[in-house]
Amino acid sequence: MDRPRVRRLWRVAALAATVSLAAGLVGVPAMGQDASSLDGKKVAFLLWSYDAYQQGQGNWFVKVATDRGAEARAIDGQVDPANQVKVMSDLVAEGVDAIAFQPVEPAASVNAIAEAQAAGIPVYLIGAKPDPASGVVAPSALFNDYEVTKVAGQNAAKWLQANKPGEKAKLMIFDILEIAYCTEGRMQGFVDGVTETMGEENVEIVFRDTVEHKRDVAQAKMEDILQTDMADFNILTSCGADGVLGAIAALQAAGRAQAVDKNPVSEYIFTIDGTPSELELLFDPNSSVMEVMTLTPKENGTAAADGLERLLSGELEMTSDETLSLPGVLLSPDCEVTAGIFQEQYGLNQDFEPLDCAAYGQ
Repeated sequence: MDRPRVRRLWRVAALAATVSLAAGLVGVPAMGQDASSLDGKKVAFLLWSYDAYQQGQGNWFVKVATDRGAEARAIDGQVDPANQVKVMSDLVAEGVDAIAFQPVEPAASVNAIAEAQAAGIPVYLIGAKPDPASGVVAPSALFNDYEVTKVAGQNAAKWLQANKPGEKAKLMIFDILEIAYCTEGRMQGFVDGVTETMGEENVEIVFRDTVEHKRDVAQAKMEDILQTDMADFNILTSCGADGVLGAIAALQAAGRAQAVDKNPVSEYIFTIDGTPSELELLFDPNSSVMEVMTLTPKENGTAAADGLERLLSGELEMTSDETLSLPGVLLSPDCEVTAGIFQEQYGLNQDFEPLDCAAYGQ
């Protein structure tokens, strides 16, 4: 099922080829604003990459910082630690006033952060930070998926209690045990939400292990699982979109992952990321994808600007270990509600087009 209006929101490759990030996204300071420590400063946000989410996060950072009087830009990190280190060094040489930074590999970013701080340039970290044992400490705002996925787990358990009373929760979890934000954050939050609602005696983890988040790998793993006793599960989730979408493909081929008027037949599915494929399944009344979590670029880009403002005002020390929380948001099968969230979060993106709920019969 092809939904071009949704896909245009995420047309990453074409956008990355046409947008010049090196030049940055520079705006004009807004008039009539209260005095800000960002006023007249040159600031940058070194992003993880420049997919649709990162573009949205960068755009909101630029808008907020520019509205407060700064010369602001967002720079593509290219999902490359070596590139990020080079960009950080270039920003230090340029003499920017402050840097927001979302490191691809926190350990690889230690020297780059230290270089900026030694030059008197404060760094505010988004999404990840180095181990304090490295000796490099900077304030940060980290994605707190645990609390959001815990609510998602509670919702899955409540659905099971209401629609299959007396049945145990049998969880199928495609985790990545080597990545803390997956196993300790996203997946453990979901498990804890189900367990808190159902009671430990009514929860069975049928499978929870690392499954590489590539659709073909996840699909093959689920195909194998369906040939075993582990096929008896009623709740499915995964740390990211590709893992769960591969699993769903295998389930669909076996006649599962189905719903009747959005009432799951064999399993309740919760997904994470908010990609077009997930949204198509979320809005499909015949799919048992019941809830999707996505990050919030507006809030996260604003948090980056706020962090730099506090650093430049002296309210926050350059080597403070303060860590703030950046929660995501849960998307429901109600297309109009979800469309409103996407409009608010991604409306600044050049490639954004509002979701066409009529295409989904809503």
